[in-house]
Amino acid sequence: MDVDISVTPFTNTLPIQKLGLAPTESPEVSVAYVEGTELQSWPESQRYTCLEPSNRDALYRFRSLDGGGFTADLPGDANGLVPDYLEMLRRAFQDEGDPEY
Repeated sequence: MDVDISVTPFTNTLPIQKLGLAPTESPEVSVAYVEGTELQSWPESQRYTCLEPSNRDALYRFRSLDGGGFTADLPGDANGLVPDYLEMLRRAFQDEGDPEY
């Protein structure tokens, strides 16, 4: 089981890296979802789909399978990290391997 903390895209990185998804692969994962402002947690089913695999600019679709079925397309960088999340959170520094460095 993984953990998904609502206030950081880093926890989306964990299942993406662990799963090592090929194009169109779309497994279901179980997570302990932690709502960041209330610090309450509950089990949740989620799905990650590889839309565009790449060594540089991958793209994954995240979908919550419980509740409202929230969906988001998440970028992946050259290091396999999710650098930003829906324009709400963005990595504050660039890695030497990133084009804007």
